[in-house]
Amino acid sequence: REAEAKAAEEAAEFARQEEEERKEAERRRQAKRQHVLEVRKAKEAEERREQELYMQEQAAQEQAVLERKRKHQETVERLRAEREKAERDEWERLQKEEAAWEEERRERKRKRAEELARKKGEEREAMEAEFRAQELEEEEVRLRRRANRERHAREAQERREEEAREQQEQYEREQREEA
Repeated sequence: REAEAKAAEEAAEFARQEEEERKEAERRRQAKRQHVLEVRKAKEAEERREQELYMQEQAAQEQAVLERKRKHQETVERLRAEREKAERDEWERLQKEEAAWEEERRERKRKRAEELARKKGEEREAMEAEFRAQELEEEEVRLRRRANRERHAREAQERREEEAREQQEQYEREQREEA
């Protein structure tokens, strides 16, 4: 009976140890699982932070590109406005110059007509001479106006070509800077 009691006690002790080992193994599995979950959560949080930083950087770069494009467009518009103003100023200057020249021409014509009439003493000849002089001067005016228009058109075309070249060079510089 003593042997049986001892054997029963040993079996109970063995079962108790087995249960403790099983509980310890379960606790360790739980701790390992918990550790894996925490590592995974930390990794996911880090990936989210990295993604947010990447998106912020992309947005900042896009904003910078938009800002450069806006500034380039403002520069293009300012240059165009300056060119158009210069063309208008030049046209007005040419018009004033031509008006002054025509006034001088009319005065010269009048003086020539008076001088011719005085020299000839005949009004008819003076009128004919004035008419001929007027025809010649009108032809001269037409030729001068045409030359001015052609020169103005040529200069305007050259300015537009220069502006287009400058814009292209500016755009290429910005593209190289972006790259």
